[in-house]
Amino acid sequence: MQLLGVPVRAILVGLIGGGFAVILNMLALVMIGKINQKLPEDQRVGYFGWSSRIKKQYRALYPESRWLLAVRTCEILMFASFALLVWIIFKG
Repeated sequence: MQLLGVPVRAILVGLIGGGFAVILNMLALVMIGKINQKLPEDQRVGYFGWSSRIKKQYRALYPESRWLLAVRTCEILMFASFALLVWIIFKG
């Protein structure tokens, strides 16, 4: 079945991958906010841009938190969804 020339399963997988991307962005914003609560004003992290430095700072400030596991899970699921989307598009 196709919708506007695109397989419906490709649309669904794209929406799922996009959903994981949105969740990942929200988790990152929460992490940056929590980091900024503990840092002095001159060392705070900006909300634009993403780097492994943010993950390292968060892990150092909150070693027992499960947010990093949630971030890693969303990253893997997002990339897997988009890889599946590419496979569906080029297969069919």
